[in-house]
Amino acid sequence: QNLRIVEVFAGAEAAPGAEYVELQMFAPGQQFVGGYGLSVYEAADGLVGSFTFALNMTNGADQDTILIATPAAEAFFGITADMTMTGVLLSAGGKVCWETFDCVAWGAFAGPSAGVGVPFSPRHPVFALEFSGRALRRDVSGPSRVAGLDDTDDTDDSDADFFFAAPAPKNNAGGAGSAPSSTCGDAALAGLEQCDDGNASDNDGCSGLCRVEYCPDGVIQSGLGEQCDDGNADGSDACVATCQFARCGDFYVHAGVEGCDDGNNVDCDGCSALCAPE
Repeated sequence: QNLRIVEVFAGAEAAPGAEYVELQMFAPGQQFVGGYGLSVYEAADGLVGSFTFALNMTNGADQDTILIATPAAEAFFGITADMTMTGVLLSAGGKVCWETFDCVAWGAFAGPSAGVGVPFSPRHPVFALEFSGRALRRDVSGPSRVAGLDDTDDTDDSDADFFFAAPAPKNNAGGAGSAPSSTCGDAALAGLEQCDDGNASDNDGCSGLCRVEYCPDGVIQSGLGEQCDDGNADGSDACVATCQFARCGDFYVHAGVEGCDDGNNVDCDGCSALCAPE
């Protein structure tokens, strides 16, 4: 079938059970989904839920969508799902498949890579919280059809095919949902906020947009003790995985500069105080 998964939403801090999966057509006549369904897996690839359409959809135009959502998501976004599901999407890591036609994996998923490639954004050390309040959205800007979904937008590599975006659920009737509003800085978690520490300041663990600040998110938070932040967890470059400047004695061997690094600056232990083999 010419249907692909285009959005996955695993809930928000204010609404952890508000979950949905959205499918989208890239050819006309794809409304005949009766008897087909979704399968949801946890990080070790164990099945945690399956949901099968009892009926076909009404609308089957090219680019039409189909929404599978929990009742909590229907209430949170003010939208009616085309099929309801239970809350089984695990934000820390998992996989969802539309039959055998398409799968997407994220976070700590460690099952077979066939059909999913690299799970989306495994580089985030606090992926579950970073995913909170955001949707995984398929990139449909491929060169063969820049204005909509087509088969070239699915490369079977989740990290290449998806990105974080504001959730925008849309059902088969064309109805669009929207999240409740919130006031960042009022110390009350609401809407799509990941945190709310009662102020609108950055550099204190919760940004002025009520997003969690962490190492390595690509922004230097000196208030969190960061010296640098290059947005990756690579310990071998100039900014190590703990967001500190690379130095001899930090346990990371920096190619071309150090021959060893045993985490100290002591001589006579096999690796010298200058990080040279002894």
